[in-house]
Amino acid sequence: MRRGAGLNIHSLYTPGHAHNKLYWYTAGVNPRAIIALLAGIVPLLPGLAESIDGSLTVGRGALEFYTLSWLDGLVITGLAYYLLFLVWPFETDPRGYFSGEGEDVEAAESETVTEEGEAKSKIG
Repeated sequence: MRRGAGLNIHSLYTPGHAHNKLYWYTAGVNPRAIIALLAGIVPLLPGLAESIDGSLTVGRGALEFYTLSWLDGLVITGLAYYLLFLVWPFETDPRGYFSGEGEDVEAAESETVTEEGEAKSKIG
């Protein structure tokens, strides 16, 4: 969650539809996250294959790269997700998604609560 930005509680707990794209992405799946996950997994597969079946031969570089697979995968996935977000951004401003009436919508439009629990006015 971005600092200073509130959550649209109504949209957060409403099943995904065309009017609720703030938290729904594409059919309930964030395609950037799936692409980034695959980008982090694919380079590690040759090392995994050799660790499972010793009769397979892969380059020494692939095997060395696999020895720290959790760190390599984390860095590659994080970098890929960040780059995908820069190239293919998604809407992060909840003001365009407030709809309906009620306390949650009115409160979210007028103020937000910081991590310290203090209310800050968005108006003025």
